[in-house]
Amino acid sequence: MKQTHTLMDVVSHRQKYDGDYLLLKFKKSHSIQRLGIILPSQYRIANLDQIQEDLADVGQRGSTLDAYFKHNKQIKELRELSQSNVDLDNMEYHYYWQMPEHFRWVGRSSKWERRIRHRRVIGRIHNVNYAAQPELYHLRLLLYHVKDATNFEDLRTVNDTQYQTYKQACLARGLAYDDQQWIEGLRESALSKMPVAMRSLFIQILIDGSPENPKRLWDTFKENLSEDFIHAARRNGQSVNSAINRAYRIIAH
Repeated sequence: MKQTHTLMDVVSHRQKYDGDYLLLKFKKSHSIQRLGIILPSQYRIANLDQIQEDLADVGQRGSTLDAYFKHNKQIKELRELSQSNVDLDNMEYHYYWQMPEHFRWVGRSSKWERRIRHRRVIGRIHNVNYAAQPELYHLRLLLYHVKDATNFEDLRTVNDTQYQTYKQACLARGLAYDDQQWIEGLRESALSKMPVAMRSLFIQILIDGSPENPKRLWDTFKENLSEDFIHAARRNGQSVNSAINRAYRIIAH
């Protein structure tokens, strides 16, 4: 029996085919390279999930961040020389996350080498949990907004004033005034922490973080913060609101 297809069948099949093709094409259109991040007093966080060309570089002694600072220092020296025969392309600063697109990481020599051929490689700085490592979190934030730093001290310097912490430097640059950092931290906590630990984090944010809109944070995450109480309330035939109010009272005290 000959199979017949309606117009909607054809359209649906075509949409699925085109969607799968575009998704496959998108996946092949670029690679992602994870970038390490450290504090001066810490061992580096290893560069994980490397693209194929970097697989041989696992365990390299130098870090991508150290090499990035050295790269910027060389650019600064070239600019100070101001020689007419200097290639201007080699004097351009890039953000840390932009480096893999323009440069290839060579782990054996711990340095960035300019790519001969352009490749669509996207740099991703490792995620940092704010609650666990707040200074590292703010260092990461600075690396997304400062592209001419030659060392850690430069990242903490704003308008010729060197701040003691990366958080202070972020505040001076206007990078930490909204509550996005708290939202990200609470969202990560909701995925991996028990409600009691999440409530402790929320209290810590209220006391030490001075969020701009604490009510919005509560309204956004109140069910996550009350999850254990909500389960207990449902088992006992109580209302969800009573469970949420219980969590609120604990946080308020």
